[in-house]
Amino acid sequence: MKNLIIIFIFFISYSASANVKQEIDSILQLAKSIVASNPERTKMLANEAMELSLDNNYVEGQVGSYTVKGVYFYGKGNYDKAITNLLESTKIAEGLGKKEMISKTYNNVSIIYNEMGNYESALQYLNMSLKIKKELGISLWSIYFNQSMVYESLGNLNKALVLATKADSMSSKENKAKSLNRVGALYKNLKKYKQALKYYEKAIVLYNREKELSDFGYTMKNIGFIKGKLGKAGEGIINLNIALDIADSLGHKNLLSATYGALSDNYKIIGNYKKALEFQTLGIALDDSIYSEKNLTVIEEMRTKYETDKKDGEIELQKSQKLIAYGGIGVAILLIAFVLKGFLDKKKSNTKLFQKNIVIREKNKEILDSINYTKRIQEAILPSPSVIKQVIPSSFILYKPKDVISGDFYWTEQVGDLSLFAAADCTGHGVPGAMVSVVCHGALNRAVREFGLTDPGKILDKVREIVIETFQKDGDNVQDGMDIALCALNRKTGELQYAGANNPLYVVKKDSGDLQETKASKQPIGNYDNAKDFVTHNLNVSKGDMIYVSSDGYADQFGGLKEKKFMYGKFKKLLTSLSKATLEEQKDKLFSDFEAWKGDIEQVDDVCVIGVKI
Repeated sequence: MKNLIIIFIFFISYSASANVKQEIDSILQLAKSIVASNPERTKMLANEAMELSLDNNYVEGQVGSYTVKGVYFYGKGNYDKAITNLLESTKIAEGLGKKEMISKTYNNVSIIYNEMGNYESALQYLNMSLKIKKELGISLWSIYFNQSMVYESLGNLNKALVLATKADSMSSKENKAKSLNRVGALYKNLKKYKQALKYYEKAIVLYNREKELSDFGYTMKNIGFIKGKLGKAGEGIINLNIALDIADSLGHKNLLSATYGALSDNYKIIGNYKKALEFQTLGIALDDSIYSEKNLTVIEEMRTKYETDKKDGEIELQKSQKLIAYGGIGVAILLIAFVLKGFLDKKKSNTKLFQKNIVIREKNKEILDSINYTKRIQEAILPSPSVIKQVIPSSFILYKPKDVISGDFYWTEQVGDLSLFAAADCTGHGVPGAMVSVVCHGALNRAVREFGLTDPGKILDKVREIVIETFQKDGDNVQDGMDIALCALNRKTGELQYAGANNPLYVVKKDSGDLQETKASKQPIGNYDNAKDFVTHNLNVSKGDMIYVSSDGYADQFGGLKEKKFMYGKFKKLLTSLSKATLEEQKDKLFSDFEAWKGDIEQVDDVCVIGVKI
């Protein structure tokens, strides 16, 4: 989307009469106001203003006419002619000593060079503009703002952010929202979503809803997208629906397409795959429509270009032979025919692409249906809240899958006075991890229900045997398996038994506040060289003590200022500090500290933490 921000500069003349100057200025003002809605009339008015200015020696009018023509060619995508006209205006301005006008034109030329991908020239003209502005002691806001755009195009996001922040620090009330939005966009591109959200939310309240509704809509869309990334997809959908309404009201297809994409992503995050697919389909269809319209626009612009060029050269053509004129028409017709053929070929290709998109969407639906089905299976094997309350009544479970479905799971079973509970971590995450978790969960149930085992070590021995047997196919050595911390708490005697495969047990004593760690056997559930029997540890616990078992996802999460792992040492200190809080407060604190540590970094693994109070 072209952003027509070229600035029109008009001057007071001392050569032409006041009435003529006023007439020329009015023509140029009208041309400026219709440049987006009626570009061809804009060009005609600019030519009319130029003719009047030349006849009346109104040099400021000539400057304005060149500027308007520069804007016209910019809007048409004819960047070379846009730059030529803008630089012609600076030649006249130099004779008038209008340095500020020259500086602004250089700034605008840099914007065009940036869009052309000529970043060296873009920076060159910005530096020329900067030098003049410093001499005149006027605001450097537009320089730093546009420099940040060039460095973003170059892929140097950090430098772009420094420049955008500098621009924001000197922005006026009129351009404050634009400045904040620019900083927010760069933080978004750097995937620093919390900082991006802060700037976007500041910008959103400053927009003039009447004059800047499109910018308001884009910012609202970005807020919705970022909330999805920050785990607040439900809130984000509210913002995205506002952006959707704005895009509809403006008929803004690019904003509509971007919003469809963000809505699809957010619905996917909350597990509503039907809605996600619906918006994905709308987005693909709209993108196809936009592409076709662009091709039609190219043909229309070719036709218009031919007509206007022919009209501009009418005097010369009248002096030439008619045969040459007809030959020129023939060439133009052949050129249009060539573009038309290209469009028709592209349309045919587009049809094939659309058909492929239908196949892809059907495949996506099959995949999403499979994920949904796997999710339902996994939800079915997890103990319900009522079962958890019966087996371990004073407890909490923090369960945070990395993806929609998880390789971590929690397990409980009641056998007489024994409350069995475990936090398990299977190979992988997502669909592969979830499928392994179903096998391992089934093995735990069989070890206790079918084989009648209650000793944690013996349960894990039997689970390993079942898992290896299940994964053994035609002699292949399958390495899938599970790490686990398994406890058996006798609620009558207060005796606690524990066995672990790589995952330890933590007990924080009520009286002393000390954390006692019982280490696990250094082997997984699954194929393992030199495998040994799992060891059962017997511990005495007292009323008020806290028991914790977990997978490794919490300690392994990257984050913090240095983007390093949380680590087990910090995890144990956190558990110790929380042990005297209520169970609900402990769970909330574990969740909030995890999110704060993770920040904008992607979650690296599934997380499962179980806390049980004696």
